[in-house]
Amino acid sequence: MSKQRGPSLARAAGVGALLGGGVGFALGLLLAPEKGQNIRLRVSYRLNHLTRQIGVLARQWAAQADEDSARRAGKAVVAQAEEDAAAINSRMDEILGDSSGSPESAP
Repeated sequence: MSKQRGPSLARAAGVGALLGGGVGFALGLLLAPEKGQNIRLRVSYRLNHLTRQIGVLARQWAAQADEDSARRAGKAVVAQAEEDAAAINSRMDEILGDSSGSPESAP
């Protein structure tokens, strides 16, 4: 159960950080007296930086989801292979048990 809470908590923290950063950024713009051109340059720079950070986070989340999916698929394949191997071993024991019954009775 705690495994499912981890990604949700991380996602909520990430969203909270982005929202908090956005609110802080907006308040900073409103309260800092500067020329319009300087503010536009700062806004452009910050938005580009924020866009890159969001892209990095999105790629990390996607990679984590892919890794979890691949891990689950791999575990399922291994489990199926183990079941098949156990069935083959059981069948081989049956075959070997039947054929080693009594070699003297053969003509």
